[in-house]
Amino acid sequence: NGHGTHTWFLKRVPGSQYSLRNEYVGNFVNGQRHGHGQYFYANGAMYDGDWQNNKKHGMGKFVFKNGRIYVGEFANDQISEYPNFKYDRVNTPDLSGIRTQSPGGAGILNSTPTNSGIPSLAGSYIELDITSLLNTFPENERSEELKQVDYYL
Repeated sequence: NGHGTHTWFLKRVPGSQYSLRNEYVGNFVNGQRHGHGQYFYANGAMYDGDWQNNKKHGMGKFVFKNGRIYVGEFANDQISEYPNFKYDRVNTPDLSGIRTQSPGGAGILNSTPTNSGIPSLAGSYIELDITSLLNTFPENERSEELKQVDYYL
């Protein structure tokens, strides 16, 4: 019971020298994820929100590995609006049917606390204008570079 961290190491992916890992940081009750916590998936995705009996349940924020963000209600480990959507620890399914948000603007990355009950991942307000840096990249690469900076932040 209380606040803690649980880390799972997954079998190494062929062609990689590193093991993959999932990690939960948050509250536990009777050894189960319960209360508020963050789950970091091996593929780079992350869930920040409420848990009940080891399952995502209540308000939450899910950041997919491609940087798209879903904020809303979860029930019984599923996005409430899309109960048939399945997300595993390593693969990413098609997101075309899910209402998500982009992680940032065209060169300006913002992170602010929200009043949705979900805390900002970065904590206090941060704004970083990297427009001049992005302009040094070919236009077709800028979106990916912006995404990588956003992941880092």
